[in-house]
Amino acid sequence: MRTAYEKYMSKEEKKMEKRFNGFHSFWENMNSDTSKANLIFPVGKVGRNLLSLNIAKKYKKGSPIFMTAVLQYLTCELLELS
Repeated sequence: MRTAYEKYMSKEEKKMEKRFNGFHSFWENMNSDTSKANLIFPVGKVGRNLLSLNIAKKYKKGSPIFMTAVLQYLTCELLELS
């Protein structure tokens, strides 16, 4: 879509606008493991902590998803009891 001020923009400004629009379209189409598993807690952080805290040297793709689901379940149960 062309804008009215596009003909007055420099090459650098056009490049930045194109990059900005591309960035947003990338994030709109991205599906994370957290959204696929319908969880609230972040799966990526749990996976990174598994490696960084030396809990596991290797793990399968489903391991951080399962661990995140367990953490979320336990947190919900604690909040219900309080």
